[in-house]
Amino acid sequence: MRHTAPRENSLPRHTHSLLRPGALAKLEKTLQSRQIIAHYARTNLADVSADFQGIPQIGMYRCEVSDLVHFYPLVVGKASLYEQLQRHSWYYMEQKGEYKVACEYVQPDDYALEIGCGQGHFAAFLPSVNYTGLEYNNQAVAACRNKGLNVRATALKYFARRNKDRFDVVCAFQVLEHVPDPRSFIASCVYCLKPGGRLILSVPAEDSFIGLVPNCCTNLPPHHITRWSDKALLAIREEFNLSELRLLSLPLENFHHNFYCDSIAGYEACRKIGLDHTLVDIEILDKVCEWKTTLLPDVKKRFGENFRDIRGHDVLVIGVK
Repeated sequence: MRHTAPRENSLPRHTHSLLRPGALAKLEKTLQSRQIIAHYARTNLADVSADFQGIPQIGMYRCEVSDLVHFYPLVVGKASLYEQLQRHSWYYMEQKGEYKVACEYVQPDDYALEIGCGQGHFAAFLPSVNYTGLEYNNQAVAACRNKGLNVRATALKYFARRNKDRFDVVCAFQVLEHVPDPRSFIASCVYCLKPGGRLILSVPAEDSFIGLVPNCCTNLPPHHITRWSDKALLAIREEFNLSELRLLSLPLENFHHNFYCDSIAGYEACRKIGLDHTLVDIEILDKVCEWKTTLLPDVKKRFGENFRDIRGHDVLVIGVK
C-alpha cells in the first residue's frame, strides 16, 4: 500500500512495517518538519529544507512485531546532504572500533563485499585482497580507485542479480539506517553470500545513549530513515532464514565521552521540564539548555572516568547464511 504525503494532522495511525511483511507499524510520535529543518540549520549540519517541501510533518512508527522504528513519509537524503555532511571531519572516520572487530570475521582468502564503502577505509583493515566495494558518491569512488580498490558505482539490487552466492563476507557499516527499503537491502546482501557466508552489519544502537540524545539530527530524516533496537536486529535471523545471528555491542569510544555526558544531561533536562527529547521546539530550547548546564556537572561527576561499562554508539550484527 502506498501513501501520499500527508497534509497537516493527517498522518495515518498505522503504516506497513518495513521489515516484516504483513505487519503494521503504529504511530508513536508526530514531528514537525519545520523543527527538523531548524535544528539541522542551528547545528550547521546541512540545509534540508528542500527535502521536506510539501511535507509539514512526519510520523515515527514502530513495527508491532519486529520493533523496527521507521519514519513516514519517507524523506530520503539526496547526494547534496552527504556532500554537506562530509565537510565535517567526524563524518567519514578512518579509524572505527567496528572495523577492528568486524575484520576478525574475515579470513585472508575470503571474497569480501562492502556496501556503501565510502572512501574504502575498512579495506585497509582486511587481511583479504579479494575486495569489492559498492558506493554511490562519485568522489568517494574516485578516492577508492586511487587506492587501487575495486569499487563500483552500482546499486546493490542490480549488482546482486549477477552475483548470487559469490561472497564469503558481505558487510555494510552505518548504511542500513539510511535505506528506504531495508528488507530488500538485507535480502540482496544475503543473496550475494555463499552458503555459510557471513553477513556483517553495523548500525547506531538505538538501545544505547543514542536513543536518548535530544534533537539528534543525524538520527532523524533525511539522514536516518530507520532506528534499530536489539529486538529489531535479532528479528533479521528469522526474516532472512539465517542459520546464526548474534549482536556485538561496542563500548563507548573515547571521543564520545563528552558527547555521552552532554546527551544524558540534555535528556534529563527534557524530563525535568516534561518534554519529549526526540525533537524539542526550538523556541524553548534555551530553557532546556539552561537546565542541561545545571545538570551537566552532576552527570560528569556520576560517571567520572569510568566509562568502561557504558554501551557505545554502535552495534554489530554477525549473521551466517
